[in-house]
Amino acid sequence: SALRIANRLLLLKDLVESLNRRLRQNLNQLNSTNTRLMASERRYRHLIDGSRDIILSLNKDGIIVLASRATRSELGVGPDELQGRHIETLIHGDPADQFRTLEFFRERFEVFQKEKESLQMKIPVVRRNETQPGQFQLTLQKMQSDQEVEVLGRLVSLKEDYLLQFLDKEQLTFSLGNELVAVEELSQRLVRNLTRYIDSSQAGMIRIGLREILINAIEHGNLAITYEEKSRELSTGNYSEFIALRQTHPDYRGRTATVDYNLDDSGVIYRIQDQGSGFNHDTLASRLAIPESGELPLHGRGIMITRNAFDLVEYNDKGNEVRLVKYFR
Repeated sequence: SALRIANRLLLLKDLVESLNRRLRQNLNQLNSTNTRLMASERRYRHLIDGSRDIILSLNKDGIIVLASRATRSELGVGPDELQGRHIETLIHGDPADQFRTLEFFRERFEVFQKEKESLQMKIPVVRRNETQPGQFQLTLQKMQSDQEVEVLGRLVSLKEDYLLQFLDKEQLTFSLGNELVAVEELSQRLVRNLTRYIDSSQAGMIRIGLREILINAIEHGNLAITYEEKSRELSTGNYSEFIALRQTHPDYRGRTATVDYNLDDSGVIYRIQDQGSGFNHDTLASRLAIPESGELPLHGRGIMITRNAFDLVEYNDKGNEVRLVKYFR
């Protein structure tokens, strides 16, 4: 009937008006949310570009999504040039040392991705149109968004220590566990003040040598990994898994390496001792012999660099302690 149709039309009209009201409310909420997001983005961009430090936004894989304008003043490159690059492409150390430097960074970054909320480490970065790398402090912090993990990064140039000019002598002792990721940081600390007496290139070679000795103390000393075992596992690509098993073995996991460091105006002396069974250091000469391929393996080249960096490399009879001396002339 006409009355029934009229009632249905009235109900339909009320329903349409109700839907329109909800639509207007949703649109208002959406506009308000967009306004807040745009304001937040402007504040975020202002915060990033207003900082003198390099601020980076990365995805979970380490790809740079956003970089602040400070990259131009600190690195000589524009922010757009860094977008789409992996964070590790910023790392440029000594050419003789680049492989090791990247290796240590990748190990630290992998642990950060899987287990940690933050990462702090020093990395060498070369500014555009310069040849010598500068040291930067890199800090990464995970941030959970609605959909995925993002990473906020901060890169700060480490300026020369003003107090270094007043340094007369320094003595330190470190006790290091079997974490290879700590070796890079410790080797940097052990040469931090050498530029008071020698140039940065010499200090860099000493750092490489110290790092090789520390690696040997942990791997061959505390973890009892033989030269042959390391060569085999490196060739198969299984070395990371192999060393991880040794680090958790009850016979080795509690061992430490001790580092004594003495610096004055006449020179620097390092004494590094592990808790392994030692080795016959008389065999080092044969290990450093150039093979038929004409190229030493990586861990052999490290020992050669160490001998070239120091004036004296002296082992105790047991072979679990080495004394390294560099005289300042």
